[in-house]
Amino acid sequence: MSTPCQQFPVVTIVGDKLVTASHSGPQRFFAAGMVLSGGGAPQLSGYDAARVRLVLEEHRRLGATVLRWNAFLKGVDFEWGRDGHIVGLVPGCFEAVRRGLDDALSHGVLVQVVLATAHFLRFGWGGPENTLGGIKNRDRVVNIQRMMSSSAGIDAYIERVLDPLLEAIGPHPALMGFLIVNEGYAMVRKAEKALSSETDATIGLSDLQRWVNRVAGAIHRSLPGALLSSSLKLMVSDRWHERKGLLPLALWFEDEALVKAGGDVDGTLDLHQYQYYPETTMGEEDSPFLNTVQELRELHKSPMAKPMLCGEFPIEGLSQVR
Repeated sequence: MSTPCQQFPVVTIVGDKLVTASHSGPQRFFAAGMVLSGGGAPQLSGYDAARVRLVLEEHRRLGATVLRWNAFLKGVDFEWGRDGHIVGLVPGCFEAVRRGLDDALSHGVLVQVVLATAHFLRFGWGGPENTLGGIKNRDRVVNIQRMMSSSAGIDAYIERVLDPLLEAIGPHPALMGFLIVNEGYAMVRKAEKALSSETDATIGLSDLQRWVNRVAGAIHRSLPGALLSSSLKLMVSDRWHERKGLLPLALWFEDEALVKAGGDVDGTLDLHQYQYYPETTMGEEDSPFLNTVQELRELHKSPMAKPMLCGEFPIEGLSQVR
């Protein structure tokens, strides 16, 4: 019997396609599934095994292959020192990630673990003065802002959260990879993008790129084979980024931009992941279901020939709303 280490990774990249091994040789792999986010199940400190298994059973009935798990939604499981730097996760969180992957493996579903989201910089849950987990929402947001925008903060996160997490997971056969940050565009300050900020605190674009670069490099060295991406929501406003002298969103996470920001040559992404909501994008012209990968690359002037995932789209349907 093969060991989990020998089975990892299940999905690899050949050219610009995802493939998986089979008895007859490499086969094209189609990532399809839903996002596990909200309720009690996603937060690691409140891991609900029964609910996760129910979601996984529903995935299998639908023929889904991948679950995107918002395991760190809002960052409420982080623990902070008196200096405002992260010291780790609340007890049981590392074990919860491993337990979730074990449950996914038993249902034949792969997992993409989300490490950070725009919710990190939103007060939420009762407003800025509400206390959750022994810390006010406002203070938690300030701490996370420092963690993502300073070299010391990134170092502390990698040492005290990411490295122990990767050690706890290991080369798990249910792990497809990591979404390093979801909806990072919402975190970036207004002056550097042609759309409004959607968070209560912001960071610079170069800060976001450095965060992605440093985190991606650490993962690639610890778990080679884990597929990495960061998601963007391509919007109508993307077309006039260039006219305003701003970097188009589609190019935020290209290899050159990431390495320039963080200096880690290993810190690049394996996949491009976009979100498609017809009411806020270019419409059918931007649809990942009606256009080829090459057409989308040309539309958004993205030169990197990497696999592209549609990370989110409306579950109620794809009818044109314009």
